[in-house]
Amino acid sequence: GTYNISTTLPLPKGVHLKGEGEGRTIIKAKDFINAIFATMDSNMVISTMNNYGLDSEVPSYITVEDLTIDVSENVSTSLLSLGSCENVLFRNVEFKGTNGTTLVRIEGNANVDAFKYLVFDTCYFNQGRTAIKVNGSVEHLIVTNSLFDGFVSRAIDLSNDSSIVIN
Repeated sequence: GTYNISTTLPLPKGVHLKGEGEGRTIIKAKDFINAIFATMDSNMVISTMNNYGLDSEVPSYITVEDLTIDVSENVSTSLLSLGSCENVLFRNVEFKGTNGTTLVRIEGNANVDAFKYLVFDTCYFNQGRTAIKVNGSVEHLIVTNSLFDGFVSRAIDLSNDSSIVIN
């Protein structure tokens, strides 16, 4: 079905969110400008605040699969906000935006700025300003079997950080 949300849904350590398939399970936002999904540290701080809590454990072992995340009727700035995190998998996910949307924002936090093993497998990045924007140190960003369609700026933007390591 279609699920209309009005608040950011946190992605804490160990979460596994599984839908019934792209276009069959749709997470949709209307009248909402924040990210639909955002990682959350062990102190319950959501990454859209750009500042995980002190002495917190970064989110890890997160899996989201078989669904559509849709802000095509919204002014959202991003669908997904990944603060520092490890071992994150998005599989069979459609990210659907508008011309002003950065679909996936990978951005380090003030207290922790490290990413390891971010995987986007068989994803459809559909319409937006930028599909994936990286602003932080990334070790192993893996994008496989994915389609990028209808972007105003770039599919993958690595321009803001010269220290990015992608293997």
